[in-house]
Amino acid sequence: MTDKDVKDNSGRSFVGARNGLFAALGAIALTMTSAVTAEVRIAAFEEGMGFDSLMAGDLPAAALALPESAQSYLDYSDSNNLCVLQILQRKDAAAIKSCHRALRQLGSSVERVHRKRSLKAQIYSNLGVAQMLAGFIPDAQDSLTKARFLSVYGETGDSVDNPRVNQAELKARMVAAN
Repeated sequence: MTDKDVKDNSGRSFVGARNGLFAALGAIALTMTSAVTAEVRIAAFEEGMGFDSLMAGDLPAAALALPESAQSYLDYSDSNNLCVLQILQRKDAAAIKSCHRALRQLGSSVERVHRKRSLKAQIYSNLGVAQMLAGFIPDAQDSLTKARFLSVYGETGDSVDNPRVNQAELKARMVAAN
């Protein structure tokens, strides 16, 4: 796996990591409010449209590759990448819908069970981030718990790390809110 520093057009920086299953757009620092910065991790799938643009941090090009108007033609990997794009664009409600669509589409895909489980863990982790950013804390907690459960069995790397890091961020936000 190789890491590279990437900047999106808004100046936010993150590290992109590639491997054969998916690419993690890791350690994305997003400013939630003027006083809060959160570290969350989201994952784009290499086989999905817009992947190269997301990895390059070129959100306008990713938006051209993943037009919201063509959602009915997207498969699970494209819908997941659209969710990632929408998270980066701070379109939280749209990101939640795209992640839910990716989960439905993955459920009807012909992927092998082990691969489907790993992919589902990443989509649930992305969904949890979108829900957290939108302020739906109980939903985010549920999605991240599902992601952790799905990624527990013998997995290593981002499929385990992303849900763990995102759940830790959610817990930190919950403590700070009390």
